[in-house]
Amino acid sequence: IGILQVGRQAMADRYTYFPSIGVFMIVAFGAPILVARFTKHRHLLAVAATCAIMACMYVSWKQLAYWKTSFSLFSHALQITPKNAVAHLVLATAFSKSSRPDEAMYHYSEASRFDRSDAEAYNGMGWQYYVKGQPEKAVPLFQKALKLKPDGDLYHLNLGVAYEQTGESELAIQHYREAVRLGPDNLSARKNLRLKTDELSSPSLRPESYPADPDTAEEISRFFKAAVVKSMAGNFDEAAHYYRRIIALNPKDARAYYYLGILHIFQKRIGEAISCFKEAVKLNPEFYESQYNLAVASGIIGDREGFFRYLDQCLRIKPDYYMAHNQLGLYFLKQGEIGKAIDHFRKALDYFPEFDEAHNNLAIALVQSGKKQEGLSHFRRALQINPEYAEAKRNIEVYGKK
Repeated sequence: IGILQVGRQAMADRYTYFPSIGVFMIVAFGAPILVARFTKHRHLLAVAATCAIMACMYVSWKQLAYWKTSFSLFSHALQITPKNAVAHLVLATAFSKSSRPDEAMYHYSEASRFDRSDAEAYNGMGWQYYVKGQPEKAVPLFQKALKLKPDGDLYHLNLGVAYEQTGESELAIQHYREAVRLGPDNLSARKNLRLKTDELSSPSLRPESYPADPDTAEEISRFFKAAVVKSMAGNFDEAAHYYRRIIALNPKDARAYYYLGILHIFQKRIGEAISCFKEAVKLNPEFYESQYNLAVASGIIGDREGFFRYLDQCLRIKPDYYMAHNQLGLYFLKQGEIGKAIDHFRKALDYFPEFDEAHNNLAIALVQSGKKQEGLSHFRRALQINPEYAEAKRNIEVYGKK
């Protein structure tokens, strides 16, 4: 009857359970009395009871067809109540999980139209723009969700991710910090905060490490933001254009060479990537991130000596660099040296506990060493940190069956 509301619905079938008790008691205790009074016509009562049961069976069968999936259930709900914000929201979530962003966007939009106070609907619309590579459109929607629910750690996380993709690193960190404060167990927020703060605190990646006159510095900053937006959207050639313009303005800016090298890795232009990383190291010998990526690029082209040399130089500069330990773990795992691989994956996690990739890699090594249950726990940890981690999902299915 809805006296005590459970969930968002003021009216729902489940509220009929309590008031129906009296009706069922009347039927249960009254039926025997009724049957006793009509002993001469029991066959009619039997026929009536059979018809009633068959009618209930038919209605149940029809209802079960709606309860097969979220799509069928809530599509039916919308046929009955077209202005049902909750049904639109559930359908939108189902479409989003099925990687159908257009249908998801429609239902999130409808949910927000029928319930302007629904923060989740605005957050959902923002996320659809984000996955389409339009973070600039996602930002105001995440902001709207936060205005409606300021303590939503997930909304702070999503806004931080969108800001990061628009090149607003400081704003991204602010929202990552707030997400961690509001949700201490939000591992995705903790991971993103660590990665972004590490990047901005790196001496080699700070803008002030490569001084330029004020006017040029402002233009360089604008080009960096444009390059980030283009690279996040997958427009690597356009992003590379901006990094080259930065280099033209300030030939000693090692960051530009570094990020240009990263783009070349994505473009599978390994030779050009190696040249960029080497130039970055030449300009800044302590640039351990460039040393690390030189090792990765060397590994791609099969240069084993270069792989170890550059990783050694990277770890000499920064012994706790988790990426380097993870890379060494991958090398030893591939070589079948499971013990060494496990040691390096554990070191990576000691330095960065929310490193989802290292959890996944450690899990593989542990399973191969016969420690299946411990390995499965690390697969699960990787998915806690990054619920969209496809490789970890696949691995837990494969290794969980063995």
